[in-house]
Amino acid sequence: MKNPPSQEFKDALEDMRRFWSRYNQQPMSFYQGTDEEFIERSNMEDSKLANLKRLVLAEGLVEIEAKPRAKEDNDNAMEDFIFKQVYGYHTKCKECSQLMMGYSEILRHDCLCFMCQEEKDKHEYYEWQSKNRSDLENKIKRYPVLEYCDKIRDIDREDLSRTYEEDKAQPNLTKQYREEMKQEYLEDCKILAGKIPKPKPEGISKTKWERQQRRIRKNIREKHKQEAADQKLEFEGTPQYHLREQIDEVGCECKAEEIRAGNFYDTCRPLFKVEQYMIDLFKRESEGRGTIL
Repeated sequence: MKNPPSQEFKDALEDMRRFWSRYNQQPMSFYQGTDEEFIERSNMEDSKLANLKRLVLAEGLVEIEAKPRAKEDNDNAMEDFIFKQVYGYHTKCKECSQLMMGYSEILRHDCLCFMCQEEKDKHEYYEWQSKNRSDLENKIKRYPVLEYCDKIRDIDREDLSRTYEEDKAQPNLTKQYREEMKQEYLEDCKILAGKIPKPKPEGISKTKWERQQRRIRKNIREKHKQEAADQKLEFEGTPQYHLREQIDEVGCECKAEEIRAGNFYDTCRPLFKVEQYMIDLFKRESEGRGTIL
Protein backbone atom coordinates (compact mmCIF):
# COMPACT_ATOMS: atom_id res chain seq x y z
CA MET A 1 0.00 0.00 0.00
CA LYS A 2 1.55 3.25 -1.18
CA ASN A 3 -0.23 5.62 1.25
CA PRO A 4 -2.27 5.02 4.41
CA PRO A 5 -5.99 5.00 3.57
CA SER A 6 -8.25 7.78 4.75
CA GLN A 7 -11.19 7.34 7.08
CA GLU A 8 -13.52 7.91 4.14
CA PHE A 9 -11.98 4.93 2.33
CA LYS A 10 -12.22 2.76 5.47
CA ASP A 11 -15.90 3.64 5.87
CA ALA A 12 -16.62 2.90 2.20
CA LEU A 13 -14.72 -0.40 2.49
CA GLU A 14 -16.69 -1.41 5.58
CA ASP A 15 -19.92 -0.55 3.74
CA MET A 16 -18.90 -2.78 0.83
CA ARG A 17 -17.88 -5.53 3.26
CA ARG A 18 -21.33 -5.43 4.90
CA PHE A 19 -22.98 -5.51 1.47
CA TRP A 20 -21.05 -8.59 0.33
CA SER A 21 -21.34 -10.37 3.70
CA ARG A 22 -25.02 -10.99 2.97
CA TYR A 23 -24.04 -13.41 0.20
CA ASN A 24 -21.00 -15.11 1.78
CA GLN A 25 -22.82 -18.32 2.73
CA GLN A 26 -24.98 -18.53 -0.41
CA PRO A 27 -23.27 -16.65 -3.26
CA MET A 28 -25.95 -17.55 -5.81
CA SER A 29 -28.59 -15.76 -3.72
CA PHE A 30 -27.19 -12.54 -5.22
CA TYR A 31 -28.73 -13.55 -8.55
CA GLN A 32 -32.07 -14.74 -7.17
CA GLY A 33 -35.34 -12.85 -6.90
CA THR A 34 -37.11 -10.75 -9.51
CA ASP A 35 -35.29 -8.99 -12.36
CA GLU A 36 -35.94 -5.64 -10.69
CA GLU A 37 -34.37 -6.82 -7.41
CA PHE A 38 -31.31 -8.20 -9.22
CA ILE A 39 -30.87 -4.96 -11.21
CA GLU A 40 -31.15 -2.94 -7.99
CA ARG A 41 -28.51 -5.10 -6.26
CA SER A 42 -26.20 -4.87 -9.29
CA ASN A 43 -26.54 -1.09 -9.49
CA MET A 44 -25.88 -0.79 -5.76
CA GLU A 45 -22.77 -2.95 -6.07
CA ASP A 46 -21.50 -1.00 -9.09
CA SER A 47 -22.04 2.29 -7.26
CA LYS A 48 -20.16 1.16 -4.15
CA LEU A 49 -17.34 -0.32 -6.23
CA ALA A 50 -17.03 2.84 -8.34
CA ASN A 51 -16.82 4.96 -5.18
CA LEU A 52 -14.05 2.75 -3.81
CA LYS A 53 -12.15 2.94 -7.10
CA ARG A 54 -12.44 6.72 -7.01
CA LEU A 55 -10.99 6.82 -3.50
CA VAL A 56 -8.21 4.35 -4.38
CA LEU A 57 -7.26 6.51 -7.34
CA ALA A 58 -7.53 9.82 -5.46
CA GLU A 59 -5.51 8.62 -2.46
CA GLY A 60 -2.86 6.83 -4.50
CA LEU A 61 -3.39 3.52 -2.71
CA VAL A 62 -2.41 1.54 -5.83
CA GLU A 63 0.39 2.24 -8.27
CA ILE A 64 -1.26 3.33 -11.52
CA GLU A 65 0.42 3.01 -14.91
CA ALA A 66 0.36 6.11 -17.09
CA LYS A 67 0.83 4.15 -20.31
CA PRO A 68 -1.71 4.43 -23.14
CA ARG A 69 -4.40 1.72 -23.14
CA ALA A 70 -3.51 0.79 -19.54
CA LYS A 71 -7.04 1.53 -18.29
CA GLU A 72 -8.07 -2.16 -18.09
CA ASP A 73 -4.89 -3.12 -16.20
CA ASN A 74 -5.40 -0.23 -13.79
CA ASP A 75 -9.04 -1.20 -13.20
CA ASN A 76 -8.00 -4.80 -12.52
CA ALA A 77 -5.29 -3.63 -10.11
CA MET A 78 -7.75 -1.42 -8.19
CA GLU A 79 -10.41 -4.16 -8.03
CA ASP A 80 -7.84 -6.71 -6.92
CA PHE A 81 -6.73 -4.33 -4.18
CA ILE A 82 -10.34 -3.74 -3.04
CA PHE A 83 -11.23 -7.43 -2.98
CA LYS A 84 -8.06 -8.19 -1.06
CA GLN A 85 -9.00 -5.57 1.56
CA VAL A 86 -12.49 -7.07 1.89
CA TYR A 87 -11.64 -10.77 1.97
CA GLY A 88 -8.08 -10.71 3.21
CA TYR A 89 -6.55 -12.50 0.23
CA HIS A 90 -5.88 -11.90 -3.45
CA THR A 91 -8.73 -12.73 -5.75
CA LYS A 92 -6.58 -13.96 -8.59
CA CYS A 93 -6.90 -17.62 -9.52
CA LYS A 94 -4.00 -19.50 -7.95
CA GLU A 95 -3.59 -21.59 -11.12
CA CYS A 96 -3.89 -19.15 -14.03
CA SER A 97 -3.63 -15.80 -12.15
CA GLN A 98 -6.84 -14.58 -13.78
CA LEU A 99 -8.68 -11.91 -11.79
CA MET A 100 -11.91 -13.37 -10.43
CA MET A 101 -14.96 -11.16 -10.30
CA GLY A 102 -17.97 -13.48 -9.79
CA TYR A 103 -19.27 -14.05 -6.27
CA SER A 104 -19.23 -17.83 -6.56
CA GLU A 105 -15.63 -17.61 -7.78
CA ILE A 106 -14.36 -15.16 -5.18
CA LEU A 107 -15.89 -17.07 -2.28
CA ARG A 108 -14.31 -20.39 -3.23
CA HIS A 109 -12.04 -21.68 -0.46
CA ASP A 110 -9.53 -23.04 -2.99
CA CYS A 111 -9.52 -19.71 -4.88
CA LEU A 112 -9.92 -21.11 -8.41
CA CYS A 113 -11.68 -19.51 -11.34
CA PHE A 114 -14.48 -21.36 -13.10
CA MET A 115 -12.26 -22.76 -15.86
CA CYS A 116 -9.55 -24.02 -13.47
CA GLN A 117 -12.21 -25.39 -11.11
CA GLU A 118 -13.74 -27.22 -14.08
CA GLU A 119 -10.37 -28.74 -14.94
CA LYS A 120 -9.86 -29.73 -11.31
CA ASP A 121 -13.32 -31.34 -11.15
CA LYS A 122 -12.65 -33.20 -14.40
CA HIS A 123 -9.29 -34.47 -13.12
CA GLU A 124 -10.86 -35.62 -9.84
CA TYR A 125 -13.70 -37.31 -11.73
CA TYR A 126 -11.34 -39.37 -13.88
CA GLU A 127 -9.27 -40.21 -10.79
CA TRP A 128 -12.44 -41.40 -9.04
CA GLN A 129 -13.44 -43.37 -12.13
CA SER A 130 -10.02 -45.03 -12.41
CA LYS A 131 -9.99 -45.90 -8.70
CA ASN A 132 -13.50 -47.36 -8.83
CA ARG A 133 -12.64 -49.37 -11.94
CA SER A 134 -9.54 -50.75 -10.22
CA ASP A 135 -11.50 -51.49 -7.02
CA LEU A 136 -14.17 -53.30 -9.05
CA GLU A 137 -11.57 -55.43 -10.81
CA ASN A 138 -9.97 -56.39 -7.50
CA LYS A 139 -13.40 -57.08 -6.01
CA ILE A 140 -14.33 -59.37 -8.91
CA LYS A 141 -11.06 -61.27 -8.47
CA ARG A 142 -11.94 -61.79 -4.81
CA TYR A 143 -15.66 -62.40 -5.39
CA PRO A 144 -16.16 -63.94 -8.87
CA VAL A 145 -19.90 -64.18 -8.22
CA LEU A 146 -20.09 -60.37 -8.66
CA GLU A 147 -19.27 -60.62 -12.36
CA TYR A 148 -21.93 -63.29 -12.86
CA CYS A 149 -24.48 -61.13 -11.01
CA ASP A 150 -23.77 -58.22 -13.36
CA LYS A 151 -24.38 -60.46 -16.38
CA ILE A 152 -27.62 -61.83 -14.93
CA ARG A 153 -28.89 -58.33 -14.10
CA ASP A 154 -27.57 -56.97 -17.42
CA ILE A 155 -25.52 -54.27 -15.65
CA ASP A 156 -22.80 -52.69 -17.80
CA ARG A 157 -21.39 -50.25 -15.16
CA GLU A 158 -21.71 -47.38 -17.62
CA ASP A 159 -20.81 -44.88 -14.89
CA LEU A 160 -17.25 -46.25 -15.08
CA SER A 161 -17.02 -45.59 -18.83
CA ARG A 162 -18.86 -42.24 -19.14
CA THR A 163 -16.87 -39.14 -19.93
CA TYR A 164 -16.90 -36.21 -17.53
CA GLU A 165 -19.15 -34.21 -19.86
CA GLU A 166 -21.64 -37.12 -20.16
CA ASP A 167 -21.72 -37.62 -16.41
CA LYS A 168 -22.26 -33.91 -15.78
CA ALA A 169 -25.25 -33.96 -18.13
CA GLN A 170 -26.88 -36.83 -16.22
CA PRO A 171 -29.73 -35.69 -13.92
CA ASN A 172 -29.20 -36.51 -10.25
CA LEU A 173 -32.40 -38.53 -9.93
CA THR A 174 -31.35 -40.17 -6.65
CA LYS A 175 -30.87 -36.82 -4.93
CA GLN A 176 -34.11 -35.49 -6.43
CA TYR A 177 -36.04 -38.59 -5.28
CA ARG A 178 -34.64 -38.36 -1.75
CA GLU A 179 -35.53 -34.68 -1.55
CA GLU A 180 -39.08 -35.39 -2.74
CA MET A 181 -39.47 -38.21 -0.20
CA LYS A 182 -38.13 -35.94 2.55
CA GLN A 183 -40.54 -33.14 1.67
CA GLU A 184 -43.45 -35.59 1.54
CA TYR A 185 -42.55 -37.01 4.96
CA LEU A 186 -42.20 -33.52 6.50
CA GLU A 187 -45.56 -32.54 5.00
CA ASP A 188 -47.19 -35.62 6.54
CA CYS A 189 -45.63 -34.85 9.93
CA LYS A 190 -46.94 -31.29 9.83
CA ILE A 191 -50.43 -32.53 8.99
CA LEU A 192 -50.33 -35.06 11.84
CA ALA A 193 -49.16 -32.34 14.23
CA GLY A 194 -51.91 -30.01 13.06
CA LYS A 195 -49.38 -27.40 11.88
CA ILE A 196 -50.93 -27.00 8.43
CA PRO A 197 -54.25 -25.29 8.96
CA LYS A 198 -56.58 -25.74 6.01
CA PRO A 199 -59.63 -23.49 5.70
CA LYS A 200 -62.96 -25.21 5.61
CA PRO A 201 -64.43 -25.16 2.09
CA GLU A 202 -67.77 -23.53 1.57
CA GLY A 203 -70.80 -25.76 1.32
CA ILE A 204 -69.60 -28.34 3.86
CA SER A 205 -70.48 -28.63 7.50
CA LYS A 206 -67.89 -28.28 10.23
CA THR A 207 -68.55 -31.84 11.46
CA LYS A 208 -68.04 -33.34 8.02
CA TRP A 209 -64.90 -31.24 7.49
CA GLU A 210 -63.38 -32.41 10.80
CA ARG A 211 -64.26 -36.00 9.90
CA GLN A 212 -62.41 -35.64 6.62
CA GLN A 213 -59.34 -34.23 8.40
CA ARG A 214 -59.33 -37.15 10.85
CA ARG A 215 -59.54 -39.56 7.90
CA ILE A 216 -56.57 -37.85 6.23
CA ARG A 217 -54.47 -38.14 9.40
CA LYS A 218 -55.53 -41.80 9.80
CA ASN A 219 -54.50 -42.58 6.20
CA ILE A 220 -51.09 -40.95 6.78
CA ARG A 221 -50.50 -43.01 9.93
CA GLU A 222 -51.49 -46.19 8.09
CA LYS A 223 -49.16 -45.26 5.22
CA HIS A 224 -46.23 -44.82 7.63
CA LYS A 225 -47.00 -48.18 9.28
CA GLN A 226 -47.10 -49.87 5.89
CA GLU A 227 -43.79 -48.27 4.89
CA ALA A 228 -42.17 -49.52 8.11
CA ALA A 229 -43.56 -53.03 7.50
CA ASP A 230 -42.27 -52.95 3.90
CA GLN A 231 -38.80 -51.93 5.04
CA LYS A 232 -38.71 -54.75 7.58
CA LEU A 233 -39.87 -57.27 4.97
CA GLU A 234 -37.31 -56.04 2.41
CA PHE A 235 -34.58 -56.54 5.03
CA GLU A 236 -35.65 -59.78 6.72
CA GLY A 237 -37.60 -61.50 3.95
CA THR A 238 -34.81 -61.84 1.38
CA PRO A 239 -32.78 -65.00 0.62
CA GLN A 240 -29.57 -63.10 1.49
CA TYR A 241 -30.86 -62.40 4.99
CA HIS A 242 -31.86 -66.02 5.60
CA LEU A 243 -28.53 -67.28 4.23
CA ARG A 244 -26.58 -64.94 6.54
CA GLU A 245 -28.73 -66.01 9.46
CA GLN A 246 -28.06 -69.70 8.73
CA ILE A 247 -24.29 -69.16 8.41
CA ASP A 248 -24.22 -67.10 11.62
CA GLU A 249 -25.97 -69.95 13.43
CA VAL A 250 -23.36 -72.42 12.18
CA GLY A 251 -20.71 -70.43 14.04
CA CYS A 252 -16.96 -70.85 13.83
CA GLU A 253 -14.36 -72.10 16.32
CA CYS A 254 -11.30 -72.08 14.05
CA LYS A 255 -8.02 -70.98 15.64
CA ALA A 256 -5.31 -68.92 13.98
CA GLU A 257 -2.73 -71.75 14.08
CA GLU A 258 -5.19 -74.17 12.47
CA ILE A 259 -6.17 -71.67 9.77
CA ARG A 260 -2.50 -71.11 8.86
CA ALA A 261 -2.06 -74.87 8.57
CA GLY A 262 -5.16 -75.18 6.39
CA ASN A 263 -7.13 -77.05 9.01
CA PHE A 264 -10.66 -75.85 9.66
CA TYR A 265 -13.37 -76.77 12.10
CA ASP A 266 -15.66 -79.65 11.13
CA THR A 267 -18.69 -77.39 10.60
CA CYS A 268 -16.64 -74.86 8.61
CA ARG A 269 -15.24 -77.23 5.96
CA PRO A 270 -18.64 -77.80 4.30
CA LEU A 271 -18.93 -74.03 3.75
CA PHE A 272 -16.16 -74.26 1.12
CA LYS A 273 -18.45 -76.57 -0.85
CA VAL A 274 -21.37 -74.19 -0.31
CA GLU A 275 -19.32 -71.28 -1.64
CA GLN A 276 -18.10 -73.22 -4.69
CA TYR A 277 -21.59 -74.49 -5.44
CA MET A 278 -22.98 -70.95 -5.23
CA ILE A 279 -20.31 -69.60 -7.62
CA ASP A 280 -20.91 -72.46 -10.12
CA LEU A 281 -24.67 -71.92 -9.89
CA PHE A 282 -24.42 -68.20 -10.63
CA LYS A 283 -21.94 -68.89 -13.45
CA ARG A 284 -24.31 -71.34 -15.14
CA GLU A 285 -27.23 -68.91 -14.81
CA SER A 286 -25.18 -66.02 -16.28
CA GLU A 287 -24.23 -68.20 -19.26
CA GLY A 288 -27.82 -69.28 -19.85
CA ARG A 289 -27.14 -72.90 -18.86
CA GLY A 290 -29.06 -72.77 -15.58
CA THR A 291 -32.50 -74.13 -14.77
CA ILE A 292 -33.59 -71.63 -12.07
CA LEU A 293 -34.09 -68.41 -14.04
